[in-house]
Amino acid sequence: GAFFALKGNKTVEMWRYVLPSALRFMPDASRRTLQASSIERIASSVLRISPNPLTGGLATLHYTLPRPGPVHITIYDIAGRAVKRIKVTSCAAQGCHPMNLRSLSAGVYLVRLDTDGFSTTRKLVVQH
Repeated sequence: GAFFALKGNKTVEMWRYVLPSALRFMPDASRRTLQASSIERIASSVLRISPNPLTGGLATLHYTLPRPGPVHITIYDIAGRAVKRIKVTSCAAQGCHPMNLRSLSAGVYLVRLDTDGFSTTRKLVVQH
């Protein structure tokens, strides 16, 4: 019922298009009449990790969510294996979460944040 698109013009701005449930099964001609009220703008700074590159093992995840709720953070190595999972049961729509990443060896990782109907990923470089 939703899809994401880059705005373009050399920006990193992302747009999320949501189809109301009543319109999901309508013919394409009817879908073209969707109004701007069904479009939810997502800021380009949805997820930020600092410091990046990480040298001391302690990082802070800064986030902006479409709505408050539980969050799952998964860190993947370069081979795509999940090397660390963190569950935050209650998150505000905007805030930060400290992470102890001392167990990660030097390399490039992907940090994925999942919440209700929304997911985003950022690259993390770990140096020792």
